[in-house]
Amino acid sequence: MRYILLTMLMSIFISSNAKAMCKIFDTQVVIEVNPLGSFQEEVLWELYIVDNDSLVASTTAGFLGINIERDTLCLSTGVSYRFEAYDTYGDSWNNNEYSISYIDGFIVKSSS
Repeated sequence: MRYILLTMLMSIFISSNAKAMCKIFDTQVVIEVNPLGSFQEEVLWELYIVDNDSLVASTTAGFLGINIERDTLCLSTGVSYRFEAYDTYGDSWNNNEYSISYIDGFIVKSSS
């Protein structure tokens, strides 16, 4: 009975972690926001598909606290994306930083 329960729990754990895995022909990308500066509650970002201007992913003001925030996305290969970083007050990201990288760590874009 213990073995069956352990197997069931491991299956649930593995399947819940599988959500981060991309479909074939998709690319896994990490958007990381580092709260190095001040007024973290003012920053937010949005990611769009360039061809049709549709919103793929976004945050809202106040998402960033005192810890680094990471979002892992599966993006279609061969599609162009546009990343937009905003500050609700309009005075810049106040030394807070973002980076967009492939899952292997290769940085595609960085604010620093």
